[in-house]
Amino acid sequence: MHLSFADTAMVAAVAAEKIAPAEVARTVLGGVENVENEVLVDEATRTVKAVLSGPVENLVLPSPRS
Repeated sequence: MHLSFADTAMVAAVAAEKIAPAEVARTVLGGVENVENEVLVDEATRTVKAVLSGPVENLVLPSPRS
């Protein structure tokens, strides 16, 4: 399971988009039910995974959202 930030007390001070814990649970349980070897919970994580699988020129961090 991989994700960026879930909206929990541990990351309350982090100024970033966060995923609802219920959404994390739904996504992870769906992966378990589908016997997936890896669960990428959010779009940011899926993007990072895709970039890491591609050419090194694609390894550029996206600009932070305002």
